[in-house]
Amino acid sequence: MMIDLNISRKQGNLHICDLPKSSDSNLPKLPPNAKFYSRWRRSLQKLVLVSARHPLTRSVLRSQAAIAFEKRRHAKSPYRWMIHPCSMLRIGKSSGPERWHIVYPAYAVCIVDILLNFMTGFISSDGYEIFLDATLTTRHYVKGYFFVDLVSSVPYTWFHPLRILPPGPDSNSALLIVEFLPILKIIRMPTLRRNIQHINIVIRNKITK
Repeated sequence: MMIDLNISRKQGNLHICDLPKSSDSNLPKLPPNAKFYSRWRRSLQKLVLVSARHPLTRSVLRSQAAIAFEKRRHAKSPYRWMIHPCSMLRIGKSSGPERWHIVYPAYAVCIVDILLNFMTGFISSDGYEIFLDATLTTRHYVKGYFFVDLVSSVPYTWFHPLRILPPGPDSNSALLIVEFLPILKIIRMPTLRRNIQHINIVIRNKITK
């Protein structure tokens, strides 16, 4: 699904107060006696919608009206469970305990991030279109950072002995090559820098309120 943001851009001169304050999610209200599952489902859906608090939102959707329209459009679309690139779910990553029995938290976070990237829409390079179509999102990620993310996120110690033997007849020192593959994460430094900037903006906005 593709959105032409020219309309949103034309509304760029509108003030944030153009719309009366209503529900932040712009979703239909649940009945007072709604079941727990319905409330939980609604809370989850709010997380994947565009958020006015995301640092990128104001550069793409420049009015409260445009943000409200984007939320309603996303919520009513066949791709309502795709994660919007300007949702709060894409700001920061949760961390786990310092160490698990086998899996290091860093690997777990990276693998979860790969799954989230397949479920997160993206903004065109010119900033005029938002794509939430699952096929286009998958194609965009596969052509982008997917291979780097995959080979640098696999815990290779699962697949070979923990001890690397020194050079010799029975040496397995060639396994050191795969041990260095996580270094490819350096390619993702611009993404890390951008995410840190987003988190800093959100924290700063909360402090100044």
